[in-house]
Parts: sequence; C-alpha cells; structure tokens
Amino acid sequence: MARHFRGLSPRSWLILAVFTATLLLLVGLPNFAAREERSSRDGAGAGGGPAPAVAPRPDRKLAGGATARLSRCGLRGDVRPAARGAGERSGEPALTVLSWTTNGPEPTAAAGRAGAGVSLTVFAALRAGERPLRTAAPLFAGRGTVDVVAPFGSGLSASADGLTATVVQEGPDAAPAEPPASGVHRLAPGERLLLKVDVPAEAVCPGRTPLDVIACSAEDADVPAEACPSLLLTFTDPGLRAHRAKGSARPPRTFSDRLVAVLPDPSEGLART
Repeated sequence: MARHFRGLSPRSWLILAVFTATLLLLVGLPNFAAREERSSRDGAGAGGGPAPAVAPRPDRKLAGGATARLSRCGLRGDVRPAARGAGERSGEPALTVLSWTTNGPEPTAAAGRAGAGVSLTVFAALRAGERPLRTAAPLFAGRGTVDVVAPFGSGLSASADGLTATVVQEGPDAAPAEPPASGVHRLAPGERLLLKVDVPAEAVCPGRTPLDVIACSAEDADVPAEACPSLLLTFTDPGLRAHRAKGSARPPRTFSDRLVAVLPDPSEGLART
C-alpha cells in the first residue's frame, strides 16, 4: 500500500487529507455531542459544577400519600422555579415561609447524628391580597411540595411531593386550628392563615439526615449565607387560577395555579445556587 501512496500528486494528497479530516469529524461529532448531553444532564441547572455526590434513587411512596422524590437528589438549578402562568409572583394571594426546623428526638452520643425518628417541619403563612380569598379545607390536600437545596451548589438534599398543609393557631405551640364548619377558608383582604407542613425523614437524600439538611439558617450572623441551605415550598390549587383571573380580560387558563415561596428569598439577594 505504501507504493500506491508514494506516487500521488500534491493535488491527490490534498483531496485525501480533506477526505480524512471530514471522516474524522463525522465520527467524532456524535461522541462529542453525547458527552456534552451527559455533562449537561449531570449539571441539571445553571452553572453546571461537579456531579452530585450522592447518586439519585427511585422515588418512594410515604405514609399518608406523599412521595419522597429521591430521583431528584443532587439536581441543581435556580432555587425559585420559572413561573408557569400569570400572577404567580403578584402576591395575590401571597405565600411566605416563616421558618423551618427539625421535629423529633434530640441526637445522643450513643445514637450519633443518624437522625432516626426526626422529620422536617416548615411553617408558612398564606395571606390574602387586595381581594378576599376562598379556599377549600383541608388546605391544599396532597398538593404541597418541599425541596431543600444544599449549600455551595450541591443540589437538592431533600424533596417531597403530595404533602398537605395543616392550618395552625397563632402562638408558640402552633396547635392545629379547628376546621371551618363550611369546609371553606374565607380570608378578608390582608388576613392570613398560619400553615404547618411536615416532611418525613424518608424524603431526605441518601447519605444525609434531617439534622444535616438544616445545619444552619440565613439568620445565623456568624455563618456565611452561601453555607446555609435554601427551602422551596409550593402549593397548587385549581381555584388559584379563577381567583387571579377575576376582573381580568385574560382567560383563567393563562394564570398560574401555583403558590411559590422560598427561604431565603432570592429577591433579597440571598439566592443559594
């Protein structure tokens, strides 16, 4: 074969070189695209970054009908999701996360930090805007979601869907409030309901515990903000579309059926990812 190539003219050599380069490009591009797609999928959000430290696992059903979304473990992206309709960020009505904490036995030296029997509890407020708000009781039954975003862009460290909010009384005990006899919560303009959402420990990603997930908060003055996790709370209700569309010329289907709250709020300059 070497004898055949030795007699080629410069023009033939050029054609052969172009042909070879084209062939290599056609073979290499699909592999490069596949690698880029895998890299993008592993990054799963703005900024890319290292792959999740913990491999995701299949989702699992929890007692009460909720779902631990373990398949989302390590997923990265913006803390606040993109609005999926008009009115989602209008404050009509408004959902605010007040605090979140662990609920259960304190860790001991013998048990270590396993967090057995410990769950996460989120406290929030639902406030009517300039118009009265009517919503069914129980509130957002099976339509609540909680996501915890780990610090330093490490992705989701806990995620649960299908949660139900419990309306609680004002006060340090946060005792459950009596459900309305009519089956409907009626809020006057500016009035609020206090809510409690319990997140089972099974919704915490493998390799973590509820005690680890809530290691610090943005209120800790001696801890950098980026070293603390963020919490995303959402509720969906078909009635929100009708409420937001009232008085508007736009059809209800163009409005969001979702309430979204983030702690800390990225609008206050404390985005975590």
